[in-house]
Parts: sequence; structure tokens; C-alpha cells
Amino acid sequence: MKFLIVALLMAVVVVQVLADDEWEQYKIKFNKKYANPEEEQRRYNIYLDTKKKVEEHNVKYNNGEVSFSFGINHFADWTPEELKSMHGLRLPEQKSKSEHKQKAEAFIRPG
Repeated sequence: MKFLIVALLMAVVVVQVLADDEWEQYKIKFNKKYANPEEEQRRYNIYLDTKKKVEEHNVKYNNGEVSFSFGINHFADWTPEELKSMHGLRLPEQKSKSEHKQKAEAFIRPG
């Protein structure tokens, strides 16, 4: 029983070391710098969550359940809100009917 507990603890340590190494490689690859340790920890947690979602999706891809795979990119440490604000659908400002009517009145039909 003690052996099993020790083995599990060692596995947790190995997984954490691998995750930390991947994080360091990610920061180097995408030239990531953070204002302070708290911000880096927050970004690291977002990165881990994103990585988990990518891995879960790619299992579905490997099983033929979806037709595309995901990968880690420079947005992996962004929150969904940050992604949405940068890449979300931006509709043009709605114009009033009077503004549209003014433009229509300025049009002169040829001939």
C-alpha cells in the first residue's frame, strides 16, 4: 500500500515537471512575458485549461468523431473573453431609419 502511494506521488511530480517544462517552452516559443508572478500563474492556469481542451478535442479527432484537430498557439494563455474581444464578430453600428432615408433621398435615378 505504501508503495502505491509513493508511486502515485512520484507520478504527480513527473506530470507537474512535464507541464512546467511545456509551459517554459510555450513562453519561449511565443515570447511571452508577464508583469508579475501572479499574472504568470493566472496565465499558466489558463494555458493548462486550454491544453486540456485541446487534448480532449484531439481524442475525438483521432476517434473520427470530428473532422479537424486543434493545437496550441499564441492564444493558449488568453481567456475566452479576451479572445472574443479581439476576434469576435463586430457588427457595424446600427443606423436609424432617418439616416438611411437621407441617403436614399440624395440618390438621383439616371436617365
